[in-house]
Amino acid sequence: MQITAADSNFQVYWDLCSNPDCPCLDTIFVFLECDAEGCPVPGGQEFRARVNLSTGIEMDPPSREEPSASTVAGFLEEGRQGLFAKLLQQMEEGRACEKRIEEYVIAPEELQQGLLVSFSRICWGEDPVSLGGSGEFSSFAVTCEGRRFTADDLYCPWPDCQCDEVTLVFLGKTVDKQGRTMTGHVFDAIVTLKGEVRILEVHAADLGGKEVARRVVRALLEEDSGLLGELRRRNEVVKEVGRRSLRVASEHFAGRALASKLGSRHTHAPVSRGVKVGRNEPCPCGSGKKFKKCCGRE
Repeated sequence: MQITAADSNFQVYWDLCSNPDCPCLDTIFVFLECDAEGCPVPGGQEFRARVNLSTGIEMDPPSREEPSASTVAGFLEEGRQGLFAKLLQQMEEGRACEKRIEEYVIAPEELQQGLLVSFSRICWGEDPVSLGGSGEFSSFAVTCEGRRFTADDLYCPWPDCQCDEVTLVFLGKTVDKQGRTMTGHVFDAIVTLKGEVRILEVHAADLGGKEVARRVVRALLEEDSGLLGELRRRNEVVKEVGRRSLRVASEHFAGRALASKLGSRHTHAPVSRGVKVGRNEPCPCGSGKKFKKCCGRE
């Protein structure tokens, strides 16, 4: 965020602790002097303040000169009006998310079916509406072509899979055949972790086709320069959840059979969201056998 104090502009940065075992409620805010457009001033001022988000009080404040002193004082006053409470909630949610990630296990039957896993389910405990769940949230949002879209991300959980792709499910306002405006499933896309885009299917007739869908995905990637890095991080998180799930599965007989058969050689391409493999279709594990005679065998 950017603030103005004593005729100087400052950009304020912070990083919230997400360690679920950490009891602290403090956050360090970094103040960097910038110009009116938010660009850092060469040789400008830089200072820090450690603040307890629960009380809004700076912890162990050092002696400061102006404009640093008035800048921090004004920031603390403004933060107590709502910012610190919001950040504290985000910190608590982040820690709860990390705790769920540490404990989440994918059921062996879900691994057998070769389905992708939504990051929301792992992180928040339920799928969002776009994926058939009740969660009232989405991972990403973007405005393009005069319309607002939200997107949810799905990943392959197999640790050894080399697919290197993320499936994005986009929701937005659509017009049905009766002319009614509603929020619905607009299109699906795949984004590689290198930033390549492939449109899978367009579900909304009023979108304008795959080229418009491609522009929406590109707008999402360009709007947030750190998005690809976040997708890579989430992909690694889901892969680690997959490793843990296979270890847990190996602790009982059915799991041992599943893990020994699939755990070290699974290289399937991602299966589309919510699509189950037919019994007579090729097994997604890549064995070449029919599903009913391989991973689908009871």
